[in-house]
Amino acid sequence: FHVIEGASSGYVKFINQDEIYEILGVAAYNPKYDLALIEIDKKDNQALSLSSTNIDIGDKIFAVGNPLGLEGTFSDGILSGIRNFDDLTVYQITAPISPGSSGGPVTDKDGNVIGVATFTSVKGQNLNFAVPSKYVKELINGQKQFKLLSEIASIKSDSLSNQSSKSN
Repeated sequence: FHVIEGASSGYVKFINQDEIYEILGVAAYNPKYDLALIEIDKKDNQALSLSSTNIDIGDKIFAVGNPLGLEGTFSDGILSGIRNFDDLTVYQITAPISPGSSGGPVTDKDGNVIGVATFTSVKGQNLNFAVPSKYVKELINGQKQFKLLSEIASIKSDSLSNQSSKSN
């Protein structure tokens, strides 16, 4: 969500492809979870599978993103903790994420998405966090209300950055 927060337009570019796709709008969003399902004008999308199994501390994970614009960065690490903030659970991961990684998938060893990269702590080193895929499933299965980006531009997130962390 924080990636599109305040935006009135945007686009998606896939790794190793030149074409860009304008964001048509937002199908569902939850600022508290820092998640948004965006809709683009591309019909042949192949989605990654969301994990349906539990992940445990110490399990191998992988993060995919574009940190500082470095397209298609693939990093490995482990799930180092499961943290609860009020009524929000986040995964603490050792795979590095930086500005530009937000919204990228965090997968298990089989390539199933276990979470979405969201933020890092500004008070430590290599303290990286992902929102679990269960929250993505809630958005997918919930009631969808298509909105233009401009319609949600003024909505402020119940930001994870309020947890003394910095968004990417």
